[in-house]
Amino acid sequence: MNEQSPTPCPPHAAPQPEPTAGGEMDALVAERVMGWTRHPEKMHPSDNRTIGGVLYCMPGYPPYDAGGANVVPYYSTDIAAAWQVVEHFKWRGVSLTIHPYSSSKGYRVGVAIGPAEEWDYATADTAPLAICLAALKAAAATKETT
Repeated sequence: MNEQSPTPCPPHAAPQPEPTAGGEMDALVAERVMGWTRHPEKMHPSDNRTIGGVLYCMPGYPPYDAGGANVVPYYSTDIAAAWQVVEHFKWRGVSLTIHPYSSSKGYRVGVAIGPAEEWDYATADTAPLAICLAALKAAAATKETT
């Protein structure tokens, strides 16, 4: 009799941590949604213009060495900065909805993606973070269809 070793079960994917507000989220939104670029020079992490030592340059501005670097807005924690993301999509004809949950302290943001305007949603404890998560979904979907 030929004994076979048991087939190992595939490893389960580790649960993904919930996305959090802060510098890393702000940098993702700046790059993937708002069109900011990374400056190739690594800066000191204590430089308050950087996120993790990375300097970002606004779209349409000269490169850093010509004065184009700026502080990335706090998209994921400041509603005024997050509203810049909403306006960015508005001017590109992308529909967004923002709904506060009455039963909890969270927010749900919907974004219409693609020519068929299929809706995708993101939820978070705060409106700025929910806007950022929905915007990242829309940006990823747009890249997939282009």
